[in-house]
Amino acid sequence: MPALPPRARKDAQTAPWRLLALGALMLVVAGCSSTNKGLALPKAGGPIPVSREREPTAAERAYWDQLLPARVIYIAETHNRNSDHEYQWAVLKGLKARGATFTVGWEMFDVTQQPLLDDWNTHRLSTDALLERTDFQRHWGTYSVLYEKILRWTQAEGLANLALNAPGGLSHKLAQGQPLDPEERSLLPTGYQPLPGGYEHFTEQMGDNPHGGANLENFYQAQLLWDQTMASRIVAYLAAHPDEKLVVLLGRGHVDGGFGVPAFVSQKTDASQLVVYPDGVPEEGTRPGGRLALTRVKSSGQPSRAVRS
Repeated sequence: MPALPPRARKDAQTAPWRLLALGALMLVVAGCSSTNKGLALPKAGGPIPVSREREPTAAERAYWDQLLPARVIYIAETHNRNSDHEYQWAVLKGLKARGATFTVGWEMFDVTQQPLLDDWNTHRLSTDALLERTDFQRHWGTYSVLYEKILRWTQAEGLANLALNAPGGLSHKLAQGQPLDPEERSLLPTGYQPLPGGYEHFTEQMGDNPHGGANLENFYQAQLLWDQTMASRIVAYLAAHPDEKLVVLLGRGHVDGGFGVPAFVSQKTDASQLVVYPDGVPEEGTRPGGRLALTRVKSSGQPSRAVRS
């Protein structure tokens, strides 16, 4: 997540704030949990090629046949796993090589940073200036140098980039149970109904990770803020760009178990969505690609566990 307080910037494997707020939970969902009412995620898979310099195999064709029709493609990551980022980059290159028109959506930038991304996209701001003004290195660059490389590639390829996340200060206040002022309350997403079992799924993700006696309900409010803000940005993008795709780079905790961003998006649009979990670096015809999870979610109609104001 963006702009967490400095004391939360510890090792991703040990700090509870990092585990929660950054979605660096190491789960890889193998199917729908039998203990909640999240979305069932049927799986398919196959190798993905980096280039089109040879004829694709049947498995590769099957992979892209599933990927290309989707309006929203989520490529879930563990933030400090370089192989996940290599995989994301390979998918982006593959989509570009196949003539897909798309924008890249980033969990790693919050909505207040979109003007900076716009200036950078149009070369009015240098990459170094963008990273400095968003404090990217402190919040995200420590995970992987590949974030910056992917950013530079998107600019070189003329791809637009979309900031998806909620302001870090707002999520921090929710997680700490602090009251919001009227301006902050106006930033809260509205109109969403979390699926039954969402909070239980969240606590299962936390598992035995220590949280220092912190209020998990408050942490869940911050998680809802992140997920619903990203969903709102995605829905708005789809409405404004009906002929384009959005490829979303985000942590696995925001899509695992049939909960999170795709579920919220589906409450406001019937656009097709696809979740991809990387298995490793995709090499030309030699390594398996990610597991594909085609998601088509309907609103549960249950009362919303609203983000607290």
